Amino acid sequence: SCHSLEHTRTGRYLVMDYCEGGTLRQLMEMQAAPWVESGLKLALDILVGLEHAHSRGIVHCDIKPENILLTAKPGGWLARISDFGIARLSQELAEETGNTGSPAYMAPERFYGQYSPASDLYAVGVMLFELLAGYRPFSGPPGELMSAHLNQPVKIPAQVPPEFHGCILKALQKLPGRRFHSASEMLAALLEAQARWLEGQAPRKQIEKVGFSPIQGRLRTEGKAEGVRQLGTVRSPIVGIAIVDKQLIWATQTTLTSYVSRQSFNFKAPIQALLPYQRGCLAVTEQEIYDLKLWGLETTPQRVAQFASPRIATVEPQGRWIATATQGPPLQGSEFQILSLTGSSRRQTGLNLSLEPRQLLALDARHVAAIAAVSPTETLIQILTRRQTSIGVWRLPVSMERAILGSSPYQLLATTPHPTLANTTELILLDLKPFRLRRIVLDLAPPVCVAVTSWGYAVGHRSGWIVLLDGEGAVVGQLDLEDFTGLQALVPYQTSGLIASAFHQDRGGLYLLDLRQFEIDLVF
Repeated sequence: SCHSLEHTRTGRYLVMDYCEGGTLRQLMEMQAAPWVESGLKLALDILVGLEHAHSRGIVHCDIKPENILLTAKPGGWLARISDFGIARLSQELAEETGNTGSPAYMAPERFYGQYSPASDLYAVGVMLFELLAGYRPFSGPPGELMSAHLNQPVKIPAQVPPEFHGCILKALQKLPGRRFHSASEMLAALLEAQARWLEGQAPRKQIEKVGFSPIQGRLRTEGKAEGVRQLGTVRSPIVGIAIVDKQLIWATQTTLTSYVSRQSFNFKAPIQALLPYQRGCLAVTEQEIYDLKLWGLETTPQRVAQFASPRIATVEPQGRWIATATQGPPLQGSEFQILSLTGSSRRQTGLNLSLEPRQLLALDARHVAAIAAVSPTETLIQILTRRQTSIGVWRLPVSMERAILGSSPYQLLATTPHPTLANTTELILLDLKPFRLRRIVLDLAPPVCVAVTSWGYAVGHRSGWIVLLDGEGAVVGQLDLEDFTGLQALVPYQTSGLIASAFHQDRGGLYLLDLRQFEIDLVF
């Protein structure tokens, strides 16, 4: 929607909704293979938008993936048409001189300066072909593209479902009069084709996966013994693992263990989380926080905070302060509070939050993200300062069950069950500066565990599958730990390693995986 028209000394501009999903082109570049169902939904959105524009006599003249912006909605994306910079009124037919637009998506008549609503529908036909086939019907330099659009027949590849051949061929007719007469007519035809296609689809075991690639690495303990090394035996379920200053620490229900010193520390209450910082690690129970400083191997955890009611917490990266929030009855709100770990004993008065956060994440030395569930399909992210003030709120139409800090500054990675596809996990990759949201669907039933590395992310499943993604969320490899089950946690180790908590031959343990031993698309 358009919010305002602003004037400057050099021109005018429209203020429109911010589209956090980027462009359709960016989404298509993340695809390892064409995706029918998601691509169709986006094509239908585009036709709805064109129907609105054409009904007001406006021809866009430059429909292409770069001009389609995406906003998040539950379970997917909503496509929005942008960049009406060369749009024309339909009654101006044949008045244009010169070629404007993008040759790869231009209708034949556009090369002669003519345009009509049918020209936009031709461009939608090219995009529909590209969404379903994975490439455009014609390619080459501008001169070759012009010749192809004018003379070359369209050849639809076998991977495009037959139900959509008719829509594509009609939209890509050389003569405007032989194409669809309106966006609404093409919309109706595409909906009918979609219904026929869905009727013919058997229940699918494999789903469309954004960015998935073929298996590139497989781990067998017999044949790849050099790729895995057991670090220790764990007899209880792992609560958390942390690497601090090259030292490995892990927590079971009431025990904290240091791998280097071989020391274990017992707690009266169950440990809920480990919070590593630059030179130490916090162990958080429901009402207490303990600090383990790792530069003294004989140091025992020291209690640094005690509360009258349950709280969640996060720690500043340098370990100078912790942020906490109370956990209480639903709809009662929460108290947010900053506590210093540098010697100051004065406790500040807390800030009341209207929603109880399920997580706190320290973004830097001054800011905290409080993540709260508004509904099963909505998440609220509130940015708070160490001075206990609120400076901004985002309300997202996605669920974020569990979030961690990403591989880039001010980036969050969250996991959640996919809202519409059973036994699949959706990863939400959220950049806060600038605000951008990406979605990655993995064929892994929740729950999953995630490790943030210097090169991207590792996503593990209890069955032993580990999916490796780069910093943009593209899959660069997969590992099958087929002799392991019950994968509980992953953490990065140096540049090329992962430490996994899993069961092997019914015995729990911690294992070091050397990724250099496997054929994956990463250079260490």
